[in-house]
Amino acid sequence: MTQYSIGELSQNPRAVQVKNVKKAIIQIQYQDDFLDYKLENIDSAFVTAALRLLSAAVITHDVQIASLLKLKLNVIGYQDDQLIQEIDQFQKTTIQKAISELEDADFYLAFKLAPIIVAFEHGDKKLETLPLPNKQTIVHVQAMLERTQDFLTKIGEIKETNVLTYSKNQAICGVMDWITPQAIIELNASAKKNVSLKNVRRVLLYYYLVSSQRKIDINYLAVYNPRYDVINKGKVENISSDVLTRIASKVNSIDRFANMSLMDRLK
Repeated sequence: MTQYSIGELSQNPRAVQVKNVKKAIIQIQYQDDFLDYKLENIDSAFVTAALRLLSAAVITHDVQIASLLKLKLNVIGYQDDQLIQEIDQFQKTTIQKAISELEDADFYLAFKLAPIIVAFEHGDKKLETLPLPNKQTIVHVQAMLERTQDFLTKIGEIKETNVLTYSKNQAICGVMDWITPQAIIELNASAKKNVSLKNVRRVLLYYYLVSSQRKIDINYLAVYNPRYDVINKGKVENISSDVLTRIASKVNSIDRFANMSLMDRLK
């Protein structure tokens, strides 16, 4: 079965037309201290992926980290026994740590696993080999972890983390960062302060898939960028029915060809 990640689908401008949606997004700045990506030796897409792994481990202490990484490896069709062991090691060594307790080895391992997330989201079938993060990259990721923890404290209750969501016939899948009582929130340490159309498409796809599976009372869709300590968010009520209709049409046209259970890949 050909399977798409939400990240891969969100890169296609023709998949979901969202320019009018972006106009309704508001931006809230918490502090002005920008963490300059130019001082880092690794691309921001991989920094975001490593940040997601570490925040799931040391902030929300999510016990699904290893199983979801293995699922993503399975989806992209990559088999590596050593990598499987390192996934288990990452969860075991970081899951109960505080941010201040992280060691360089924890950051190195997070960046070794980060290409799994990026390959899954881009629809790639191979993993990039990254250099070890330099000192400034580690300092920035640690600072972004602290900002993320403060941000999650500000917004209050987190109902669900690392939420696996998929279309009816499971041809499209993705993992949302957080669901709160009022919002779906995506974590993205982009080099750009303003939210991209790709990110808007991504959260819209998450919203459509999860709301089509179950009753969910969501008022906002949001993207939090700890590099700038800024959140970009828009009200669900401002999304036109035409946008959701186009998303439904695209999802259903892809889903029609599904022939394998995604949940079998978790076993």
